[in-house]
Amino acid sequence: MRETSVKASWALAAGLRWEIFDGLRRNAATIRATAEQRALEARLTDARREREFRLAEARLRAEEAGLQRDSARQAVLEATEGQRLLQQRFEAGLADLADLLAAQSALDRARFDAVGAETRHLLALGNIHFQAGRFVLAFLPGEEISR
Repeated sequence: MRETSVKASWALAAGLRWEIFDGLRRNAATIRATAEQRALEARLTDARREREFRLAEARLRAEEAGLQRDSARQAVLEATEGQRLLQQRFEAGLADLADLLAAQSALDRARFDAVGAETRHLLALGNIHFQAGRFVLAFLPGEEISR
């Protein structure tokens, strides 16, 4: 029998390249990337502040609209009472028909203003949900939202 010997040969190679000076390209790229990151963070912060501002403004406008609605309701009550009293005076012969018609006209205007104030209040409440990003969920709860 012949003995065969198997020789294994190995080779290992490594290379190293080290650039000592690259004309400050690497440093400039790092500075540029850092500046872009800061700019994006600043834009994100601005967008968040803008959203918070718009939401706060919507809440204040809704509060204002609620106060106007309450005032308009009170005006309707007062106009109703004024018209009732003038109706009694007219029936007793103490007031003219023109005064009664003016009182009825004032009551109609007060009712019209109350409806407008109620509408503005509902719109302001809807704007709060819109600015908070919950409009569809609040007003159309069964609807599916696709993003």
